[in-house]
Amino acid sequence: AKDGPGVDLVLDLIADQVALDAVVGRTFPLVLCANLLLHVTDPAAAARALRRLTAPGGHLVVTAPESYRRTNDPLDNGWRPSPSELAEVLTGEDGRFTVAETATVPVDDRRYYRTVTGRPTRQRIGRRWVPLPGAAEAARRVVPALRWRESCVVLRCGD
Repeated sequence: AKDGPGVDLVLDLIADQVALDAVVGRTFPLVLCANLLLHVTDPAAAARALRRLTAPGGHLVVTAPESYRRTNDPLDNGWRPSPSELAEVLTGEDGRFTVAETATVPVDDRRYYRTVTGRPTRQRIGRRWVPLPGAAEAARRVVPALRWRESCVVLRCGD
């Protein structure tokens, strides 16, 4: 987490629960979380924090890559959930959140795919991350059935 232009708040979503309540100090009718949960050490703890930010009657919208290469981010936990796996982590155990919609969305924008065939990429095969030749990712760019996929979940917070 780092400050920068346009950044309103910097804190650790998992470790700074007290700061989250003190600094934010309110809940929101709509909470959007785009591709964050693969960059935290504990996705379930981050999901709890997101639920705390969602107002009763509000919605929590979360996306996570269902399939995507390992990133060079300092932390990529390797979690690539299906929409149902993502919904399970997000709903929590208190019954306040219900799933309004789930979907898998293919990443059709070809700019997300590497075209350099000589550079290897780490891709998930089963439960393991395997280095593959760059040509394997380049094929995703041109073959729609191989494209990366995004898991999307919309939850509604009960009153």
